[in-house]
Amino acid sequence: MTLLEINFYAHTLGGAAHVNVLLPSPEPARLGAGAAAAYAGRAQWPVLTLLHGMQGDETSWLRHTRLEQYAREAGTAVVLPALGNSYGMDLAGGLSYFQYLSQELPAFLHATLPLSACPSQNRIAGLSMGGFAALHLALCHPGRWAAAGSFSGALLPEKVAARARQNGAAAGSAALVPPCLLQGLAARASGACPPLFLACGTQDALTLSMNRQLAAALSNAGYPAAYQEWPGGHDWTFWDEALRRFLLGGTAPSDQPL
Repeated sequence: MTLLEINFYAHTLGGAAHVNVLLPSPEPARLGAGAAAAYAGRAQWPVLTLLHGMQGDETSWLRHTRLEQYAREAGTAVVLPALGNSYGMDLAGGLSYFQYLSQELPAFLHATLPLSACPSQNRIAGLSMGGFAALHLALCHPGRWAAAGSFSGALLPEKVAARARQNGAAAGSAALVPPCLLQGLAARASGACPPLFLACGTQDALTLSMNRQLAAALSNAGYPAAYQEWPGGHDWTFWDEALRRFLLGGTAPSDQPL
C-alpha cells in the first residue's frame, strides 16, 4: 500500500485540511515489466472513507489497527480525513465539516487521485463520534454509498446534540439520527438505500444502550441493516475487529441480524 499525507486549503473550513489516503500499490508481477508499465493505466480504486473518534485525527486508524493489512486484502483505497471533534457537522464560526466531508473533500480527491466515484464502489464507516458522522453522511446522501458502518457509534440524538453544543455546533445545524433515518427510509422508494452495519461491544458502557436502541428502531422501520455484538469495550481491540468484519466479512455466534 502507498500512504499519501495530503494538506490542502479547504474553502469550507476556511483553512488547511489534513487527510491521509492509502492506495493499493502495483502487484509484484506488474513491476517485473518495468516501472512505466507497472504504473500505467491506473485503476479507479474502490474507496472506504474511514472516520476517527473524539480526540482522534487522520492518523488514528493507521496507528492503532491493522487497517493497511485489511485494505490490501480488500483491494481498496482508504480515505482518512481529520474532522476535529465536530461529529462531521457544520460548526459555529465557519468550520463547515459536513459540507467539507460531503462536498469539497470528495470533489478534491476524485479530481486528484485514481479513486472511483461510482456509488457501488464507495463505503463509509467510523468509530464512536465517527460512527455517527458516517451514518449521518450516508443517510443524508444515500445515493453515494454502497454501505455504511458504525462501530460503537455515539448515536442517541440527545447525547450527540449535547456534545455537539459543547464543541460549538451551530444551532439547528445538526441533522441527527431520526431525521437522517427518515431521509434514508424515504430513499428506499428510489432504490438508493445504503445498507448499514452496526457493531458494539458487550462491555461498552458508553454506547451499548444507544446502539441497541438504534438497532431496534431500524428493525422496526424495516431498514436494511445488520447489528452485531461481541465481547469488547470502547477500545481499539474492538474497533480493529469491527473494521475487519466490515471490510472482509466474518461473524460471531453473538451476531444479531436485524
